[in-house]
Amino acid sequence: MCKKYPDKNTAVKVLEQSEKLNPGQWKQHPEFVALACKNIAKHCTDMDSDKAYVLGLLHDIGRRVGVVSERHMIAGYQYCMEQGWDEVAKICVTHSFIIQDIHSAIGRWDVTKEEYELTKNIINSAIYDDYDLLVQLSDALALSTGFCLLEKR
Repeated sequence: MCKKYPDKNTAVKVLEQSEKLNPGQWKQHPEFVALACKNIAKHCTDMDSDKAYVLGLLHDIGRRVGVVSERHMIAGYQYCMEQGWDEVAKICVTHSFIIQDIHSAIGRWDVTKEEYELTKNIINSAIYDDYDLLVQLSDALALSTGFCLLEKR
């Protein structure tokens, strides 16, 4: 395992285990996000395509807790922090905030008041890097069935 994110094999296993906890088509979406992240990062001089793949693959790992809306962000953050994967934990939240403002969320806040405040604090203190932006872009391009142009979404 790397210091702040797992290696690719571990990430794949974690996603597979998570899909068993919450079966459904949600697993395919992060697989496409990861593929987009990896392929784009390969063409960027300052990005690691394996790291990009792992961050894309685990950005929605909070869905392991069940069918949830915005709760998936904080559930993923908490799970990844427990594993010691700080960079993945950050991505679990930042991927949903292209605009770095808690009020820009479009889903239902199915979290406790404490979880909402934690999410707000994470967003307010986050310093977005190229990996945050890459996962946001890839997340917007990927469905559970493949890639889709932004205009079509």
